[in-house]
Amino acid sequence: MKQSGGGVWSKPNYEWHEHYKAVNGEFDPRYMPGDVFYLDLLPRLSDLALSEAWEDKSYYAKRFPEFPFPALRFARVGGRLVDKDLSFISWENAYQAVRDMTAAFVKPSLGSYQGIGAFRLELTDINSPEDLKTRLADCGGNFVVQELIEQADLLSSFNPSSVNIIRMNTVCLNGDAFLANATIRFGVAGSVTDMAHVEGVEIARVAGLSGDGCLRGFFCNQDGDRIPLSELGIQGEERVPGFDKAVNCCRELHKQMHHFGLVAFDVAIRSDGEPVIVEMNIDGPGSVFYQYANGPFFGDRTEDVIEWCKKRTWNPALNMQII
Repeated sequence: MKQSGGGVWSKPNYEWHEHYKAVNGEFDPRYMPGDVFYLDLLPRLSDLALSEAWEDKSYYAKRFPEFPFPALRFARVGGRLVDKDLSFISWENAYQAVRDMTAAFVKPSLGSYQGIGAFRLELTDINSPEDLKTRLADCGGNFVVQELIEQADLLSSFNPSSVNIIRMNTVCLNGDAFLANATIRFGVAGSVTDMAHVEGVEIARVAGLSGDGCLRGFFCNQDGDRIPLSELGIQGEERVPGFDKAVNCCRELHKQMHHFGLVAFDVAIRSDGEPVIVEMNIDGPGSVFYQYANGPFFGDRTEDVIEWCKKRTWNPALNMQII
């Protein structure tokens, strides 16, 4: 049926609700079906045609200098090497920028998701600009080279080999941003990213957080299985350090991103409790895992979001990553 704002809204269907009920044990009409989330709400919440440019990790610190991002050593933008200030450099300059480090983190700066293409770059055996160029030869024309993050003990305990982030989904409708949900995403043993692929199968593990940053006592895998956190040796109701600071940071940043009503921030917490915004996801923020871990995506604000979207123009240019 046609709605104001253009576009066709999805027909009522409770199959997704039954799926979430099977995971979480109770039916809730506020659960967000995948088709409604991606086809009806997201194209009304955000101008998705602009998402790729705003997601470019090379520009994070330059665009928002007052917010904490991973320290950039150098990057490649459109095939050209640039320093942390985005000025053109040579491979000699790039080598000098990292030669004091034992390791760095490399990831695609455009179109990256689910940890694909990201890796830890060991630098102890890189002894020249040519060595560095050779090692990064397969990274494409757009990537960033960042300093490693030493994460807080609680987050490290989920999996020591990966940087385990808090996915903070924030919504900004009328100039004021609020936290829709927060979830810890963590990798598997040996993985350096919070999501991994093992023999072609995506492996994801997510632990839900309450609105004040306390663990809910369990985590879910990509199949929706619930597993007690005690199996990881983690107390079920611990509070994430620096959580309030991270929420405020994401909310304030989102207020400056006026094209986008929903932003999925990936936030690491350093060992000193300070947040680091690792990524900003706009066109494919995901909805499934976070409802496994926390219940309805927008919680008590579900009706507010739907009513707001009914008055907005439908812009279906999106790149779906339904996770």
